[in-house]
Amino acid sequence: MPTWGPAGFRLSPSSTASYGYLLGGQAKSWEYTQINPVVPAYVFAWESDTGRMKIGDGVSDWNTLPYYTIPMPYGSCYGLNIGFTKTSMVQNTWYDVLDSDIQSGSIQFTSHSQGLISYPTPGHYHVSFQISMECNANNKHIEVGIKKTGTVVDNARVIYETKTANSQFSVSGASIVSIVSGGTINISVRTTDTGTPNIIVYNTNLTSVYLGL
Repeated sequence: MPTWGPAGFRLSPSSTASYGYLLGGQAKSWEYTQINPVVPAYVFAWESDTGRMKIGDGVSDWNTLPYYTIPMPYGSCYGLNIGFTKTSMVQNTWYDVLDSDIQSGSIQFTSHSQGLISYPTPGHYHVSFQISMECNANNKHIEVGIKKTGTVVDNARVIYETKTANSQFSVSGASIVSIVSGGTINISVRTTDTGTPNIIVYNTNLTSVYLGL
C-alpha cells in the first residue's frame, strides 16, 4: 500500500530508491505501473520520465486512472451556399466575409457569430481557411486572408487570378497566428486591381486550434 512520508507520497513501503512523491514527480512510469498504487484523492501524480500526469480519486489504482489532459481551445465555422455578395469592390480594400448563414462548427473555449470567432484564451493558434467564390470579371487578382482583430495577417494571405468571368473557384490557406485575449479572427477578401469587380461567396470554412503560448 502507498504511504505518506515526510516529503510526500511513497509508492510503497519497499520503494526506497525512488520515492513516488506525487508533489515531487520522482517516480518513473514503470514504477507506477509495476506497483500500481491507489492514488489519494485530489493528489497530482506525474511520471518523471514522461511528464504525463494523473489525478487520484482515492479509489482507482494507477493503471486504471486515465492520464490528465488539459482541454485545449479550438473553434471553427462554416458556410454552405451562403450567397454572400460584395459589389463594386474598391482596389486594396478588405471586405469581411460575415454572414448570418455561417454556422458554428466545433467550439471549445471560443465563441462564434456569423463568421467571426472570438478567443478568451491568448496564445498561438493554427488557423486554416477555405473559401469558394466567383467574380464577374476575368484577370482580376482576388486576395483572401485571415483578419486578426481587425487587421489582416501578412503571412496568412493567398492571391488568385480569375481566368474567366463568372466561374467558381476555391482558395485555401493556413498560418500560425498569435491571438490576444479577447481577439477575433475571420476571413476577409479584396481585389488588388482597378475596375470595381463584384464577387459572390458560396462556401467558407474557418478552423483554429490552440498550439500554446
